[in-house]
Amino acid sequence: MVRINILTLFPEMFSALNCSVIKKALEKKLFEINVVDIRDFSNDVHKKCDDYPYGGGAGMVMMAQPIVDAFKSLNLTSPKVIFTSPRGKLFNQSMAKEFAKNEDIVILCGHYEGVDQRVIEILGAEEISIGDYILTGGELPAMVIIDALARNIEGVINNQSLEEESFSTGLLEYPQFTRPEIFENKAVPNVLLSGNHKDIQSWRFDKALEITKRNRKDLFVQYCKNNYRLIDAKSKDFERLVSYKKNNVFDYANDANDKEVKKIKENIKSYKIIAIKDKKIGFVCIKKIDDGILLDEMYIDEDYRNNKIGTDIIENLVKENKIVYLWVCKNNLKAIKLYKNLGFEIVEENSSKYKMKYTRKDKK
Repeated sequence: MVRINILTLFPEMFSALNCSVIKKALEKKLFEINVVDIRDFSNDVHKKCDDYPYGGGAGMVMMAQPIVDAFKSLNLTSPKVIFTSPRGKLFNQSMAKEFAKNEDIVILCGHYEGVDQRVIEILGAEEISIGDYILTGGELPAMVIIDALARNIEGVINNQSLEEESFSTGLLEYPQFTRPEIFENKAVPNVLLSGNHKDIQSWRFDKALEITKRNRKDLFVQYCKNNYRLIDAKSKDFERLVSYKKNNVFDYANDANDKEVKKIKENIKSYKIIAIKDKKIGFVCIKKIDDGILLDEMYIDEDYRNNKIGTDIIENLVKENKIVYLWVCKNNLKAIKLYKNLGFEIVEENSSKYKMKYTRKDKK
């Protein structure tokens, strides 16, 4: 069983945990919470737990003696110790899952200007922050951490709910709707009423991507880079490839449409579709030539550009092949710089493009 021990100057604040899902989990004894009042361990006659900082400065600092004695009273062998602090590592869902694996957890709630640094060293505490802002004390962050980690304790939350929540898949959660079907002239999306589970899952995935891109670009970039895949193009993908090229390649390439269409037909086996799950977002054309590999073309939908997918594809080609060629438009200075950083050099050019070559230098 997970036991969470809280060291605080304000134990009454933690009555807020005696509600909802957490209360039910505590009643079922799925985990335990033990709130310890640091003042009970002060050697001062007035139970004072703070003092002025050495070196001067504003505010007061929590003293080492009451905290360390409160910690020692727990008589724990090797607990996970957390100190809530704005200078700590930023708390996230991965941390919540990891913390939930510990049997004994101690959370020290800072207050005032913080705690004597020696406390952190003696307790071996990991400093954790819940965001880039300042609160009056560490009690609210402690409750956030407890709520988040408790949800990952077996039996507290239904497993399916955990799997579909924000961050569990790397994306933020899709929108939710319930009755009535129409409220103030706003209707539930038809797809959710269709009963077609495949279409519903596709809609939810698209919405999760859309929301993550809008609200957390960092997560979106990471998800795209980690979850894209290359699928061999089939004859059924011919029209999609033609559409991609008509809308995005023909104009700047200055090639005749019929010539490009013929090229796709003749080289369909060289094309690979770029997809995230079942969502197709672009293509690459990779050909084997006499002395290496030619990345002949690459296109990624506008909504998925600048997410390091293209860079990752090229980096993998470079890792797997001794010699790689590619063409790049002369006006694409950003791409040229990237390719040069990867070890490519210009070996040929025409009116609009450079041909660049990478040669892996074997270590001696």
